[in-house]
Amino acid sequence: MIIDQVYLKNLVASVPDFPNKGHKFRDLSPLLADPKALQIACDLLIHRYTCSDISAVVTVSDSGLLPGSIVAYRLQKPLIRIRPPQMIPGPSFEENVDNALGHQAVALSESALSTDDNVLLFDDAIASGESMLAAAALVRRFSARIHEACTLIDLPDAGGREKLIEQDVPFYALMTFED
Repeated sequence: MIIDQVYLKNLVASVPDFPNKGHKFRDLSPLLADPKALQIACDLLIHRYTCSDISAVVTVSDSGLLPGSIVAYRLQKPLIRIRPPQMIPGPSFEENVDNALGHQAVALSESALSTDDNVLLFDDAIASGESMLAAAALVRRFSARIHEACTLIDLPDAGGREKLIEQDVPFYALMTFED
C-alpha cells in the first residue's frame, strides 16, 4: 500500500498561488487522467469500506464526483450529490460555505436521506474543511449518521481535519500533503 500511495502522490501536481496568492493548489487532474492511478486510488478506498455498514456515498463537490461515483458503484451503494440549491428541484436543506473559492450555498434534497442512513461523505480534497462541515451539517439535518468523511487528499496545514474532529466527524484521507 505504501508503494501505491507514493505512486499516487507523485501524480498530484502542486500549483503555487492558485486560486489565490499564498495558496498551494494540489491538482488531481494527472491522477484522474491515469487509469491505473485512478483504479489504485478507488480500489484502496473500496477495500476500506467493503465491510462497513454505510448505506450511501454523499459527494460534497463536483470535483469529488468521479472517484465518489466509482466507489459508490463498486460498493453497490446509492450516490447522493450535494449541489447548489438552484440545481435541486423541489424542497431542499441548505448550508452556507465560505472557503478559498468564496461564499456559496450548498444543498441536499429533503428526500435524499433518512434517519436510518449511515453515510460516507466523499470529496476529492480537504483544506479548510468548510465544504465538508457544511455537508456534515446537511446530513445531520436528517438525523442520519456519518460513518466517515473521506478524501483523496488532506491538506492538514489548512486545518480542515481538526475542524471535522472537533465536530465529531470521523475522517480519513488516502494521501496527506504538508506544506
